[in-house]
Amino acid sequence: MQYLVAMTTHVPDGTPQQTVDEVRAREAAHTAELAAQGNMLRLWRPPLRPGEWRSLGLFVAADANQLETVLSGMPLRIWRSDEVTPLAPHPNDPAMRARTGVNDRTLSTGTGEPEFLTFFSVVVPDGTTAQAVADADAREARQAKEWADKGKRRRLWTLPGRDADDRDVAAARPLDGDGDNSAHPAPERPGEPVVTDAERKVAVITGGSQGIGAGLVAAYRARGWAVVANALKIEPSKDPEVLTLAGDVSDPATADRIADGALDRFGRIDTLINNAGIFISKPFTEYTAADYALAIGVNLTGFFWTTQRVIAEMASRGGGHVMQMSATVADVADASSPSVLAALTKGGLAAATRSLAIEFASRGIRVNAVSPGIIQTSMHPPGSYDNLGDRMPPLGRVGTVDDVVGAFLALEDSPYITGEVLHVDGGQIAGH
Repeated sequence: MQYLVAMTTHVPDGTPQQTVDEVRAREAAHTAELAAQGNMLRLWRPPLRPGEWRSLGLFVAADANQLETVLSGMPLRIWRSDEVTPLAPHPNDPAMRARTGVNDRTLSTGTGEPEFLTFFSVVVPDGTTAQAVADADAREARQAKEWADKGKRRRLWTLPGRDADDRDVAAARPLDGDGDNSAHPAPERPGEPVVTDAERKVAVITGGSQGIGAGLVAAYRARGWAVVANALKIEPSKDPEVLTLAGDVSDPATADRIADGALDRFGRIDTLINNAGIFISKPFTEYTAADYALAIGVNLTGFFWTTQRVIAEMASRGGGHVMQMSATVADVADASSPSVLAALTKGGLAAATRSLAIEFASRGIRVNAVSPGIIQTSMHPPGSYDNLGDRMPPLGRVGTVDDVVGAFLALEDSPYITGEVLHVDGGQIAGH
């Protein structure tokens, strides 16, 4: 049996924020367990009023008693009231057809499109003949199949009726047709348990116009992610799944534009990669105030404001991943290439990575960094590193963009890794 549960949470006045955060973290973890057990199929967040917590969940249970057992085990239940609606199968439900092999695609829920929970109340006018009603039902069934084939209707249920002739139904996704349609937008909410190959996650990548940043944009798109790419100068993308936003990351307003743009366009942020950076190599006494301001602004200030804005959004959703671009030069100094500003800022990013990893671990957010060594990019002409001599990394070659991108993807695919600074330097760091 399936049940639609409207869950409304009221946090008592005076509850410490840390307590709220801890309960929400436990709730997110328990939600994942319920999804794995098959007791929770979907979770949505309807339109909310300020200060309100409300969710719609689609649960599976043998009966009302088992459902109560499932719901009572959820951590937020200590503050929450639930309104349960049993859902009976409807003959036009796309899922019923999918189980008979007609169409499996209709069950996919990861298109990233807005979803709507729509209640239909059909009133047949007095005097309508039985044949007219039957004809209308047949047309409705044909249209239901067409909408399902196009992915415009996810599910269809019959609600508990007042009598045998009651025709109230609930549908996930809007459907044009006869009757009064009360549509409720239902965006996917944090902890959404249904994950399909088509599910669209969202990565925000700063410094995404060239070099490693462009490689990261391409790699995440190849995985089916939507991407928000920022750089000081960046051209609009022809790919509808890539939003480009030009702006100086050292400006807090740019951080707001990046986060707001991602949420407005794609509705979520799963991963932030602070890739934007600048390298200035000079003897220490030759650095100018302008050099200092530029390096601090791009490497540290940009990281600070963008991460602060995005990680707050991730915390509200109960999870996410933040990654930084550090540098091996922060750990291994080279007299032939003095770069104290790089050591200062990139070393700072490594330290901040470990600090944030501990601070946000309980909220389901991982924080890691990649620390490249000598990397050949499009900004360096071929042959730039032919004469490295004893500065050549132990592996006997310089790194490539693909080497660095692969490290970020490896961290992305490792849910038990946080607080790590992954060196991609051909062995430079070894022995130090």
